[in-house]
Amino acid sequence: MLQSYLAYREAKKKGCYDAILVNRDGNITEGTRTNFLTVKGNTIYSPLEKDILLGVMRKHVLLVAKENGFSIEERNIPKNSLREYDGAFLTSTSAKILPVRKIDDFEYEKIPESVYRLIGLFNQAIQ
Repeated sequence: MLQSYLAYREAKKKGCYDAILVNRDGNITEGTRTNFLTVKGNTIYSPLEKDILLGVMRKHVLLVAKENGFSIEERNIPKNSLREYDGAFLTSTSAKILPVRKIDDFEYEKIPESVYRLIGLFNQAIQ
């Protein structure tokens, strides 16, 4: 808990929404108060459930995604593999779905259309 709090505090000092946590193997696990997912085409990739806290919003977002033609795959997401994906996003109760633009020195050129589509589908589902 202390490590997570310190990471969050450091991220806030830098003007970031959250800090991304990486395990000793170099795999992204989650944010300090969010779940982290990546997307390529219509496939959403989640860190392995055994390695993360299972957020309620993550569960609902993945359910809506699956009901609307997205594929869901669990896998290790090495931090150095971010460029292999079209984009990434966070889920949390307060933010719902929050696209990720930048992690450290890596920046996605744009937010993928599939993430915008998922945001729209999710917003429809909760109305």
